[in-house]
Amino acid sequence: MSVSRGSLGSDWRPVGLGFLVALMGVGGMAKAKAGALKVKVGKTRIIMRGANYPGLCKFADASIILQARAHGGKTPAIRSTDAGNTWKPCKPAAPLHFDGERIQLRDGMVLVLAYHAVPVKDKPGWYEVRRWESDDNWQTARGPLKGQAHIPQGAPGCDDGGKTTGREYVHGNIVELPDGSLLATVYGYFKADVRPGESGGKIGHLRSFLIKSEDRGKTWEYLSTIASVDMITDARLKRHLHEGFDEPTMARLPDGTLICVMRVGTYSASAAASGTYHDLSNTILQKGKYRGPGSRKTSPLYQTLSTDDGKTWSRPAPMKQACGACPRLLLLGNGVLALSYGRIRRPTQDDYIIFSGDGGKTWSGETCIFRGLSSGYTDMVEIGPGKLLCVFDSVTAWGPKYTPDWIGAVDIEVKAK
Repeated sequence: MSVSRGSLGSDWRPVGLGFLVALMGVGGMAKAKAGALKVKVGKTRIIMRGANYPGLCKFADASIILQARAHGGKTPAIRSTDAGNTWKPCKPAAPLHFDGERIQLRDGMVLVLAYHAVPVKDKPGWYEVRRWESDDNWQTARGPLKGQAHIPQGAPGCDDGGKTTGREYVHGNIVELPDGSLLATVYGYFKADVRPGESGGKIGHLRSFLIKSEDRGKTWEYLSTIASVDMITDARLKRHLHEGFDEPTMARLPDGTLICVMRVGTYSASAAASGTYHDLSNTILQKGKYRGPGSRKTSPLYQTLSTDDGKTWSRPAPMKQACGACPRLLLLGNGVLALSYGRIRRPTQDDYIIFSGDGGKTWSGETCIFRGLSSGYTDMVEIGPGKLLCVFDSVTAWGPKYTPDWIGAVDIEVKAK
């Protein structure tokens, strides 16, 4: 695979060798043989300020909405009608930000599911799942509409703050099968996962699983577990599983195979504390000392496959290159599979993308799309044959509550040589 980076202008030009390093405001390029794919990366541009956690949705009319998070619980949004080249503020018909799942079905209806699946009172094993529907590319929407998911083994666990919660988390992708039924990825706790004292004092480890709907998203039924800690028998691998399996992302390949990639933890040591700093773009201040990224990467992402429409899954295995948080899978029209992810090192550092031309069997062309402090949460849509619009964020502080700075976008083209 060869990788090239655009200059500060609109042309493409080579400037060096090795994997791409994308520095904000600097156009560079790199070439590396790693498969029969060719990648071109355009220049970074800022498309929103004062926000982070970007979420993208492209509709059948080719318009794109980006919605993000900002101070005070605000969720600013912008829309583009020219493949992300220009944008203008908009007020979406319903929430489209990063959390939750969304899909435009083959008949044109847009379906969005809320992130939180909340236990139904006095009805064990049942969860309320809110949804929105639109028949006009999100100009108007119906909702929130109440639906339910039957997850018989669902159990209370811990949220990010360590507090007990009964929620499950609808996150990642919705896939429409040829018969019109829908599959959605979820993560959370089952009864078998609640084991006090594990995972830094939290109760047990998260698992990723699949729910299925045969009525266009109104009701859902548990179908299968995609990955759980008890599937891993190698003690060396279990050291990576700080959180269990969460933030799943799924795609359906042309031959019908489902591929799912998941996060398992983003813990790694930062560099030694110092009384001085060199560059605040990748340095945080903690207790009067400055810390930059250490040499150790975060835990690898894990991958698994299903060849029977999600009924069963292969044993989850760590990926050789990809690591960190919130993977995002996207199958392009030319058959190339793209995977974006972030939080490569701590403090929260760098966002990457990687590609596969053989359905996830091999991955190559690991490309840094942003180097610096970031939430690590990316998103992408296809804007033309083999062309991606990828978004990420920059933050000016790191910790439980990020200080949003700006959201950046970059155009990426990938094709066979």
